[in-house]
Amino acid sequence: PWLDNFTERKLHNYNLRKTIIMKLYRALLGFMLLISYCNPTIAQDLEFVSHFKSADNNRIQQFSIDSDGNSYLLGQYKGTLSIGSQDYPSYGENDLFVAKILENGDLDWIQTFGSKKGEVPVDIRFAPSGRLFVCGAFWDTIIIDSEPLYSPNVRSVFLSEFNPVNGDLVWAKNIITSDALMLPTTFSIGTNDSIYLSGSYVINAIFESETFTWNGTLNSYAAVFDDLGNLAKVEDLIAKNNNTTITSFFPANDGYFIGGRYIDSLMFRNDTLF
Repeated sequence: PWLDNFTERKLHNYNLRKTIIMKLYRALLGFMLLISYCNPTIAQDLEFVSHFKSADNNRIQQFSIDSDGNSYLLGQYKGTLSIGSQDYPSYGENDLFVAKILENGDLDWIQTFGSKKGEVPVDIRFAPSGRLFVCGAFWDTIIIDSEPLYSPNVRSVFLSEFNPVNGDLVWAKNIITSDALMLPTTFSIGTNDSIYLSGSYVINAIFESETFTWNGTLNSYAAVFDDLGNLAKVEDLIAKNNNTTITSFFPANDGYFIGGRYIDSLMFRNDTLF
């Protein structure tokens, strides 16, 4: 038994050293890549750095840039988010923030919002028309700039528009009205500022007048909304006995392009694809 214990200890120590060496290697490789990227002979000079920090986790999920070089950020944070001398306490777990950073790196405005439960940032898009659209997922009741949106104890998806000049909320909508678990995957803006959103759902889903029946797996949806978040069209994609995933959904000519993957057979508009 003592030999077995000795062998196990040696194997444990070996695996531990191997793990530490691999982590150091990855860190060194990342540092070398960073030095290479920042080499002034192959890259532009650094103009500014904007620092977002909190005691817990925080991240910038997506950003979009307007024609004047201003950046619009969508991110997530927990605890208190600090930007410069300003602190923004969270409402609950994993709140969201939308911020505008000027071309010189200064913070122009920021909106923070959340609920008692966690929110998930999906995407932010500055449209060619000059409008700013944001998409995310939430639980419970989320309050965006004093506008409450209710989710029936499962994850729901919201669409919203913010004024890019001052950050005020223009409108916000919860696009689901049933006890469906919504998982957004793609978000894009088309002509006339129409909104293209795809994702997956569990449990029956109701998009205004359209009702989709869950088949026991992870079903997919592809929906088009007008520039105020009203539903224009929605498609349902179901794979027999397996999951479906939409990876691409965007306008193309007079229609739209849908791409993704599935296992077994796929049901689309009452047609079966093999």
